[in-house]
Amino acid sequence: MRVAIAGAGAIGCHYGAQLLRAGVKVRFLARGHQLAALQQHGLTQFSAGQQRHFTVTASGDPATLADSAVWLICCKTTALPDLCRQIAPHVAPEAVLITLQNGLTAGDIVAGEFPHHTVMVGSAFIGTRIDRPGEVIHSAAGHLRIADWQGRGSDIIAPLLAHWQQAGTDAKLVDDGRLMLWRKMVWNCGFNAITAIVRRYARDVATDPELARIASAAMDELIAVAQAEGVALTEEDARRNMAITRTMEPVKTSAWQDIERGRPTEIDDLNGEVVRRAERHNIEAPVNRMLTALIHGIGNQPPH
Repeated sequence: MRVAIAGAGAIGCHYGAQLLRAGVKVRFLARGHQLAALQQHGLTQFSAGQQRHFTVTASGDPATLADSAVWLICCKTTALPDLCRQIAPHVAPEAVLITLQNGLTAGDIVAGEFPHHTVMVGSAFIGTRIDRPGEVIHSAAGHLRIADWQGRGSDIIAPLLAHWQQAGTDAKLVDDGRLMLWRKMVWNCGFNAITAIVRRYARDVATDPELARIASAAMDELIAVAQAEGVALTEEDARRNMAITRTMEPVKTSAWQDIERGRPTEIDDLNGEVVRRAERHNIEAPVNRMLTALIHGIGNQPPH
């Protein structure tokens, strides 16, 4: 099995490292300082109190990954259309593409760019970050869920999941990809933006009465929108996420990391997506609207 990691950020490097631990042939599509570090020094993973080093194959040219059976798409949602067009000429007809983006739209974006391929959607509930090129830090959680997006299925998914499980990753196939993505959105809309605004870890937000009230309100608005779209979320999803977050290790969310590094955030695909969908159903979403506006203001990033 040959696996291409398209987007060698924290998520791609962590789950790529887990596959390397299981003996899978993994190659990374990277750029800039990250590409140089992977080529010159390899990949170092810090996870569960252990440090592991891997000699890896990394390239900035997707043509070198053309024989990959699986493409794990790990870029930010904001970069997804461009990445799809970059790799499209080099993805074999029988290859499977797996999205690992936040938000609700990745499956449709990739399926639109690859209408004849099998597309799976993934949801990674994990705290990871890269502080230095070539080094990935896994700080919290780590479970991985994958679902078929088009109903085509693939025989390669079961062995792929088995490899992740062999390396200690809680990786499973689930039936309902749409519900899976919405459930990940519950946490992201509650905590991603607010942690970046107040510069406090998610567990600190969840244990602060006033901040937790804001996070809960954002999640409740999302659940109302989900129900209007026929998605089976309930208030229990918000309560469960709040309870889990109180027990989590420190997690620096993606919005927080992006703002610190001066990069565009995914806010329009998270809280902003809730606002857009709420408008379609004549539902008020003032908390998600506020969080979206504040992230745009902090990041000096105009909405799209």
